Amino acid sequence: MASTTSVGWSVAGLAACASGAVAAVLIFYSEIAEHLHLTVGTVMTHIGRLLAKLYTRDRAQLVIAAYEGGLVTNPWSQ
Repeated sequence: MASTTSVGWSVAGLAACASGAVAAVLIFYSEIAEHLHLTVGTVMTHIGRLLAKLYTRDRAQLVIAAYEGGLVTNPWSQ
């Protein structure tokens, strides 16, 4: 069964590339692009699509959704 967050979206349908982008939204677009071997424009497109698909209004909400959906974990919690 897919994990659903409090904002009502499921992480099951996200592609691997999209998941990588979500995991990296706290860094600058150019750093994301370099890490994923994409252009800055492509990264901006992916993030824009994620914002729309997950009904989030900014990158901070994407980070929250990623934690709630189990895509990333808090490295400081044990």
